[in-house]
Amino acid sequence: MTQNKNDNHDDNRIILDSQYPLFITSDLSAKGTLPDEESHHAIHVLRKKVGDTINITNGKGIVSMAVIEKITKKEVLYRVIESFDIPKPSGKLYLAVAPTKNIDRFEYMVEKCTEIGFDALYPIICEKSERKIVKPERIERIVFAAVKQSLKAHIPTIYPPTEFADFIQKVAALKDKRYIAVCHHSPRKHLFTALDSGFNSYIVIGPEGDFSPQEIQLALNNNFQPVSLGESRLRTETAAIVASLTFNLKQTLAIEK
Repeated sequence: MTQNKNDNHDDNRIILDSQYPLFITSDLSAKGTLPDEESHHAIHVLRKKVGDTINITNGKGIVSMAVIEKITKKEVLYRVIESFDIPKPSGKLYLAVAPTKNIDRFEYMVEKCTEIGFDALYPIICEKSERKIVKPERIERIVFAAVKQSLKAHIPTIYPPTEFADFIQKVAALKDKRYIAVCHHSPRKHLFTALDSGFNSYIVIGPEGDFSPQEIQLALNNNFQPVSLGESRLRTETAAIVASLTFNLKQTLAIEK
């Protein structure tokens, strides 16, 4: 039986207690087997035993507490004890970030933003982009690992790289809030001040060297609000992390009022 924990936020945290590792599987039936990679991790890395308690999620908000019933050389078989429906907050965060020349920095950003919390990532190719190729499969593996590390019930969506102008046109007709982080523009508000709590938000972060004037104007023409992330000049990956943290902080403060 699936329970909805919408009325008790603390209970959501209890079921995802770090003493019970989190595994990802698309099958949340009453009895099941962890996927091959997850079984390998449970057996050979975490050294799990029969009778141990684990958490499993489908990455879409359902988390089940389960007990390991059998372990073979390659498989972990479990039995679900109880399942919980953990809803997302009312406002979702969609990041559009220009990939960095050094892909390690971009991957680090993805990992940390996943731990903080976001809902989708659009790698955008800008005029000053020095990297135009990103492998979504590699990024998705990093996201999966970060989801398990940070005990989250929702897996962010990773979209294929898209040209900046195409991305702007794609979201132009949406009713969601839209922000573009720019180094030099007047007037502009700090992102924390500009954000409207409870609304879905698109936040766009440019490449090393910032957006071109033409790109900024295109965004402004399509109702993107120019924002600042502070007085310091930030690297692309740092800016994305700061944007994620700012969004989640604003949402948390609004919920706690």
